[in-house]
Amino acid sequence: MDTALAINEFKQGLQLLRNQCPGNAVPFLRRAVEMDRNNPYYLSFLGLAVARALGKLAEAELLCASAVQLKSDDARLYLNLADVYVESNRREDARRTLRAGMQNSGPSALLKEALGRLQHRRPPVLRFLRRSHALNRHLGKLRQRVTEICDE
Repeated sequence: MDTALAINEFKQGLQLLRNQCPGNAVPFLRRAVEMDRNNPYYLSFLGLAVARALGKLAEAELLCASAVQLKSDDARLYLNLADVYVESNRREDARRTLRAGMQNSGPSALLKEALGRLQHRRPPVLRFLRRSHALNRHLGKLRQRVTEICDE
């Protein structure tokens, strides 16, 4: 196994994935995984590329979940798995994954931001006022606290 070659394949695949070319990234990432099947980053990004390019969501979920199992303290791996869930319209699973990522990997700005994008926003407390109005903001915070206390 040539580690340098696997890293090179991974870097090329990752660059293509970042440039919105997941279909072109899949072969590079597959070769990297074939060279090192136990690298969680190779598995996770291959899963993400497979979901985006090929739509094989079950395979993508398996790859990303395997990566999380191999290295459960890395926020990026949880983010990739959550992205696969979003691709398959499983938003609640994505939220659950991001929360688990925050528990296992510690506070992460990436995970918090992604979770914020997935949160369901309730209507303003006083609908006749703008959401940004000070009264709605304060009452909304109070409603959130009461909801959290009642859920405990």
